[in-house]
Amino acid sequence: MDYRYQYQPVIFNKKEKGYEATIYDEKSKSSFTNAFIVKYTTNGEVKYECKNRFFSTFQEALRYYRSTHRRVRFDKTTIQTFDPDSPPSAITHHNTNRNSIMDKKNDHNQVIWTLSLYMGSNYFSNQIWTRIWSDCNYECLFANNYLRLRQKLLREANEYRRAHNAKPLLEYSRMSREAQLFADDIARYERIFRDRNKKYGETVAKVYYELGPMVVKRWYDEIKYYFFKSIRTFKEAKDFSQLVWRKSRQVGIGVAECCRNKIIVVFKYYPKGNVRLLYRYNVKPRKF
Repeated sequence: MDYRYQYQPVIFNKKEKGYEATIYDEKSKSSFTNAFIVKYTTNGEVKYECKNRFFSTFQEALRYYRSTHRRVRFDKTTIQTFDPDSPPSAITHHNTNRNSIMDKKNDHNQVIWTLSLYMGSNYFSNQIWTRIWSDCNYECLFANNYLRLRQKLLREANEYRRAHNAKPLLEYSRMSREAQLFADDIARYERIFRDRNKKYGETVAKVYYELGPMVVKRWYDEIKYYFFKSIRTFKEAKDFSQLVWRKSRQVGIGVAECCRNKIIVVFKYYPKGNVRLLYRYNVKPRKF
């Protein structure tokens, strides 16, 4: 079943002065009772209502609707279906007075609640991810040219490597400069492609920027496609095998802003992984 909602706006004029409400209905009906998300604008400020809760973006309201209807999917396709109009902020409870627009919040508990909808079913990586990211809000992640985001992504990657008997990756500034140039190139062309420089291994992700903290976890969760007794990897698990590759000891990290509120995240590894016939030695089962 395709869970992507094809919504069409229907204008609904409310009696309250200064309000205009747009109904987003699953079946494109104009009846208020059939709407699952309602958009309110007043004095240029926009809020989205879903089940008596207000949200600052349509994306957050859609997430909440999907979670309450058990229609959240945790694969990569789900990430690509969203098209937010503005940066996300936290979710607040509905005030019974609709004329009162809630102030935007941005504490870490609300951020974790929002991102937890995308965690998936891997209990081990869920624990690692929650421990590393539970103290951050969106502001701390994207300040200083994504410095905190990069630091936490590397820390999470090394937690997974430790579990697979691999030594931690050390970030090298020269490699990070090259990773950043490559991330900038991908952002410029607005599509993912392989670097012509074959010296390094690489893992690359293109996600909406509020899902940046999920990137390394997504790579690791490809473990479900990996067969540890094999002498090769599979396309679906190549990011996982490179992430925990034992001989890879150095890393460069690049983050670039892309089209439609997305970011490109690039990890470059040296020595490179995913080398034929060396998988059994370099990709070990989880030891704890």
